[in-house]
Amino acid sequence: MHILISIFIFLSGMMLTDFQFTGLVEVNGNIFRSDPMGNVYVVNENNLVKYNADRHRSADYTNSHLGRIHSIDISDPLRILLYFKDHNQILWLDNYLSEIRSPLSLDELGLDQAVLVCASSQGGFWIFDGLNEELKYYDAQLQPVHRSMSLNAVAQQY
Repeated sequence: MHILISIFIFLSGMMLTDFQFTGLVEVNGNIFRSDPMGNVYVVNENNLVKYNADRHRSADYTNSHLGRIHSIDISDPLRILLYFKDHNQILWLDNYLSEIRSPLSLDELGLDQAVLVCASSQGGFWIFDGLNEELKYYDAQLQPVHRSMSLNAVAQQY
């Protein structure tokens, strides 16, 4: 109830023309995201459920072997990126929540301390390597393309 009140207070401060209330769906989850097409994604542990703009459950995905879904990137609703931090793996799903490819072990890429992972508009992904405190970009062929200097070193300069 506290979350609903907080959301209402936040939205009431916005201009009414920015948002339009279309309905209510009761769900259980710990991560909620919406994409530009009006779909809503709900993560509850190792389960992902997609609701379409009409509030109907349109797809779901569960993988109990990879553990809890730590984060989801839906910036491209046709290529959704899931990050399973407990097993250090990422997975891409299509808009029907079907696997595009097998899960990718970040350990195999030498990334055993991944903190954050997000998709790239070029088909690859960005990762924050907590061990080296670096941002790294891998292309669609899983080749390292870019690597920042240590963010700790950058912070110490200022």
